[in-house]
Amino acid sequence: MLTSREREVLAAVADGLTNRQTGELLGISHRTVEVHRARLMRKLDVQSMAQLVALYVLKGQPRPKSGRYQPRRRSDPQ
Repeated sequence: MLTSREREVLAAVADGLTNRQTGELLGISHRTVEVHRARLMRKLDVQSMAQLVALYVLKGQPRPKSGRYQPRRRSDPQ
């Protein structure tokens, strides 16, 4: 089971944000983002960021409910 913070970090990763950008958005350090990403990879048993994002997209992970980061919809302009 993923924590709400892990879901926020996963959504940010899937949107292509860097650790530093994710940290700024969530109000945490980029090192903390790295820790969350490592835990996500271990929990979801993936070996690369590409696999992590693919799993997120294919499984349709739920969006963070009340977190600070709300991922863009794919049709939103950048």
